[in-house]
Amino acid sequence: MIWIERKGLTALDRKLVMQAGPSAVRPVVRARAALAKLVEFGWLQTSDDRRYGLSEAALVELKLPSTPSAETTTEAQPLAAIDSAASS
Repeated sequence: MIWIERKGLTALDRKLVMQAGPSAVRPVVRARAALAKLVEFGWLQTSDDRRYGLSEAALVELKLPSTPSAETTTEAQPLAAIDSAASS
């Protein structure tokens, strides 16, 4: 999640993560797992497991402008929990 925050991304796809993301999550299996965890914890939302957008909760936490979304999520878990899960 820190990489997404540093890049100022509000939307991304799996291809971007595998090509330009942190080296630890570039392999396809790890990219899918990391993105799935971010969705599970409420930081990202997706409808097709290929394209992802920050959830409303993530936008609020990161103090980014809110964008209209067809999907809503519940409360997001703390960023530290996401980062530690992605690194394991």
